[in-house]
Amino acid sequence: MKRNNAKQSPAISIRTKKRMIRVCRALDALEINTGSIAENLIAIFSKLDEKHEREETQNREVQVLMLSKKKQQEFRESWLDRQEVMQLMPISDRSLYDLTKRGDLPSYTFKGKLFFKLSDVEALMKRRGGGDGGERRIAV
Repeated sequence: MKRNNAKQSPAISIRTKKRMIRVCRALDALEINTGSIAENLIAIFSKLDEKHEREETQNREVQVLMLSKKKQQEFRESWLDRQEVMQLMPISDRSLYDLTKRGDLPSYTFKGKLFFKLSDVEALMKRRGGGDGGERRIAV
């Protein structure tokens, strides 16, 4: 096979010329639209800044509400279940039953489970002499 070593002519095909014309028209249109595109971008960024400021304000408001709820929870009494009371005092299951039956330790039922107020348990421990936090058993 012989290679054709002749140089290709520098002539541009009609197809290439049409493509170049389309590119030039697109560039002209881009120059015309550049100003409006920049204005639109500025408007979009200003709207985004406003939205960001609103979100920051809302986040601050949510944090304030969460802090107030946290403070409310601190004021609420803690609730203990039966096992926690038996470990805290320490007493047996039967002794706990006797305390609740006699009314020495008020109990509250929720969904079939007994709960006790921490303040009631602490008050009973002080009345019975178990408020020092030691491992003494409470006489029932």
